[in-house]
Amino acid sequence: MGLLSFSGLGFVRLNIHIGCKIGAFEHYYCFKRNVDDGIRNGKKVGKYKGRQAAINSASMVKLKSAGISATEITNQLGNSISSVYRLLVA
Repeated sequence: MGLLSFSGLGFVRLNIHIGCKIGAFEHYYCFKRNVDDGIRNGKKVGKYKGRQAAINSASMVKLKSAGISATEITNQLGNSISSVYRLLVA
């Protein structure tokens, strides 16, 4: 009996396990490809436009040019301080 003896029930279980993993792998990539194709086709037709912007960057720039601090802009607009800094630096 060697270290790598594949006989009996263990060999059958190994083959079933490998087959299931390959099937799950293929299922995931088929699903992902279908979703990507659907989004691409929706964008061509104009039905999929993506997520709408939740932050009004124009008002942030206007408030910053008026001399208001980033913390005050956060309080007025209800955004996070990191979002304010990210948009004002860009």
